[in-house]
Amino acid sequence: MEREWVMPGIPGQGKGRVLSEEWRTKIRAGLARYWARHRMPMEERLRRSNERGRRWAQEHGGLDGIYKRRHHLRTYYGLTLEEYDALYAAQNGCCAMCRQPRRILEVDHCHSTGKVRGLLCPSCNRGLTWIERSGFVNMAKAYLAKHEEKTNVHV
Repeated sequence: MEREWVMPGIPGQGKGRVLSEEWRTKIRAGLARYWARHRMPMEERLRRSNERGRRWAQEHGGLDGIYKRRHHLRTYYGLTLEEYDALYAAQNGCCAMCRQPRRILEVDHCHSTGKVRGLLCPSCNRGLTWIERSGFVNMAKAYLAKHEEKTNVHV
């Protein structure tokens, strides 16, 4: 069974009126004319917008993400890309906590002061976030102690 087309009524005054097949045909034809007229201009606008974006990116640091990286470091941590690279070199490309060499290191900073502490691997940075939350370490110790008592069976 075909779905009923209903022209909306005035709110609070009933359901509205059911459209006849003639009106459905007119609406479909009108939509087809609208999209035939507007599809090309929309595609052209999108193409121009993409071209402008590429041109801007080439003028401001390329498409390889360096501009975004610089913007992120400057906005969130107050670091330049050169300062980040110097910090990375000073740590010999290793995480400041676990000392494992990593290609990508995240900036660790104090959330209350904003001061940069060093570069950490993603695992250490996530772990440190949990440790910094008040009471988490105590809750984790209590959890481990509770389960150690139950499972302290020697085989």
